[in-house]
Amino acid sequence: MIIKCKICGGLGFTTTGDVFSGVFGQDKKPCPSCRGAGEFDLNVPDEKLSTCKFCGGRGLIGSESFTFLGTPATICSACKGVGVLERPQIGIEKISMAKPEAAPSPPDEPKPFIKNNNKENNRMASMAAMDNTVDIVIITALIKEQAAVMRHLGTTEEIKSKNRTYYKGTIPHDQGGGSYSFVVLSLPGMGNVQAAIATSQAITVWNPSQVILSGITAGIKDAEMNWNAKWLGDIIVAEQILGYEVGKVADGKTKPRYQVVRPAFNLVEAARNLSTEKWVLSAKVSRPDGSSNRIIPRLHFGVVASGEKIVADTNFAQELKSQWSQLAGIEMESYGTALAAYQSETVPGMFMVKGICDWADNSKIDEWQEYAADVSAAFLVAMLKRAPFTSYQRPQAEKLKPIEYSGKIKVGLSMRIGDDWKDLSDYFDIPPYKRDRFTKGREMQDVWEWLETRNKLDGLKDALSFINRHDLLDLLSSP
Repeated sequence: MIIKCKICGGLGFTTTGDVFSGVFGQDKKPCPSCRGAGEFDLNVPDEKLSTCKFCGGRGLIGSESFTFLGTPATICSACKGVGVLERPQIGIEKISMAKPEAAPSPPDEPKPFIKNNNKENNRMASMAAMDNTVDIVIITALIKEQAAVMRHLGTTEEIKSKNRTYYKGTIPHDQGGGSYSFVVLSLPGMGNVQAAIATSQAITVWNPSQVILSGITAGIKDAEMNWNAKWLGDIIVAEQILGYEVGKVADGKTKPRYQVVRPAFNLVEAARNLSTEKWVLSAKVSRPDGSSNRIIPRLHFGVVASGEKIVADTNFAQELKSQWSQLAGIEMESYGTALAAYQSETVPGMFMVKGICDWADNSKIDEWQEYAADVSAAFLVAMLKRAPFTSYQRPQAEKLKPIEYSGKIKVGLSMRIGDDWKDLSDYFDIPPYKRDRFTKGREMQDVWEWLETRNKLDGLKDALSFINRHDLLDLLSSP
């Protein structure tokens, strides 16, 4: 069923002159009722977009290259330069027999990890939950970025491993009714070092096919803020990741030695080919500016610079831009994530998608962070639902059962080790400041507990052999 707007007769615009003046762009205004859409097909209940009739889907009134009938080309005021419009719900629901679209459900809160007093049961439950590898590890730097991703992914299960908390779930895709398994991990802090360590551990535990970084980034502001430029709330996909921290200092000057890593080609191409209507209306957070600017986010590809600093300096950003003409954004985690993936034994693909929340200048504020994180998560989930890579069976990531010794063995070793606890500390590289905090007279117990919290007790036999304390090996084998 095609319904036409009765105010404009399906044209999508009204005029102050005759109909021909409106068609040719003179005295032409978007219809105040349908906002430029003109008509919608109500036989398609899931249809959310319609070509803007005010500009004919071009996003412009007039021409980009010349003056049209004496009127300069301008951005379409109905669709804000995008060429498509969201279907209004008011009034249409009364005519359509289709079931109206349900209001979005409130975001699911992360499922809490329920502990009990039985440590063995907790440990076995966590290990059982990790019996399978996953297809995707999604990493975020901030809790607000993690919350955005989980809003769009749905129900997850909380799992703890190696002092980190993961949220595990599945996401269906449109290839043969299949799905991807994933875990989401938020870093304990910002920066490439934190990202590299966490990524390496996650790869060891989960053996994923892809590692994906989602969240927020500073954008590089374009010289002209036209309809094709980057705007706050737009999305950046990294085609190259530029590590800019390494350099040489000589004569009071620093000469950078740039390091470049490329993300997975198949995921970048999947992002490039994802049609706008698949994700653009999926954001669950309102824009801070309402509808005062271009309200539909756009996708930008280019170089993303990654370092250890929060950049709020226009000169620094422009200096990088002068050497990397395709520079699109600056952030702090993608280089560490990409390097860890590249140097791992299984070499999973790596992909970065982040929303622009500021311009890396002294006007940096947090107002856009939640929206930018949410829209990048919306894009990521929409892309994954299109099955951008083939899921295949991989060997289970290696998981060694922790070595367990009785309290009797711990006490016996502590009584007999004497001053050789110092050699054990050297063998395991226990930092001096940690040793200084050991309790006098029970240093070996402190060494033991340091090893236990890091799952390193399995190396105790080799360590005792190395320091020539073979007399203690039988003690470790006793019941």
